[in-house]
Amino acid sequence: MKHTKVTSNVGVADQEAVARPLTPPEYDEVVSVGYDDTPPTTSSTGDKFWFPDGDHDYTVFKQAVDYVIKQMKSGKSVLVHCRSGRSRSTAVVATAITVTEDISLDEAFTRVKEEHPLTDPTTPIRDSMERYTDDTLDDYRKHL
Repeated sequence: MKHTKVTSNVGVADQEAVARPLTPPEYDEVVSVGYDDTPPTTSSTGDKFWFPDGDHDYTVFKQAVDYVIKQMKSGKSVLVHCRSGRSRSTAVVATAITVTEDISLDEAFTRVKEEHPLTDPTTPIRDSMERYTDDTLDDYRKHL
């Protein structure tokens, strides 16, 4: 699979797409949200934000989203990938778009799905998306 640009500065991909450096390098950061493979050498974050598709530590999901938001707000272009490019990566991207563009999670999820039809977060990952927006969106809006 190739990477999919969702907005001008954030995209999603699977593990295979980032196994070797992108040519030309379209992204400043490659964020890995896998959980059981060796991170690709193209990864900026290694296994720092790894969590499984099922039950997982919400804190790691939150840290991944926070990191992507920080990079996007600093003007960097970010590619987020997981093993299959369907659940973790798309959830992190949709959640980050919710905050950076001040839109609903449903709107952000629809945008990601339109650009990347494979989008299909598991129920535990969807729960983390909801929790993140419920817990932090008001705080981000205060600082916009």
